Amino acid sequence: MGGNDLHNGRTPGELLTDFQSFAALVRARLPDVRIVYSSITPGPGRWDEAPQRVVANRAIQDYIATQKNLDFVDLWGAMLTPGGRPREDLWVEDRVHPNHAGYLIRANLTKPLLGSPR
Repeated sequence: MGGNDLHNGRTPGELLTDFQSFAALVRARLPDVRIVYSSITPGPGRWDEAPQRVVANRAIQDYIATQKNLDFVDLWGAMLTPGGRPREDLWVEDRVHPNHAGYLIRANLTKPLLGSPR
């Protein structure tokens, strides 16, 4: 439920429905488990898809805000320049997939949500 799905023709609404279905399946078996969703990223190689990506991220973020034990990690905002463009330094050569620095952003934003290991 993310950028590849949008790139391959799914709509933001379909992504939301897919995520809701996924969350319901998890909740049926593990009602109290925390689910963390990492937003769709602003890869410069797919910047032409930015409008759909923003809509999908917002829809999923709004849904998550209404649910218990669901968290949204905003990679979109964290990977943009102050001018609102993708940071070119965060991507491998294809300009779609994050490099090590890009994944560190994901890790640094996600780690506080996970809590201590058990």
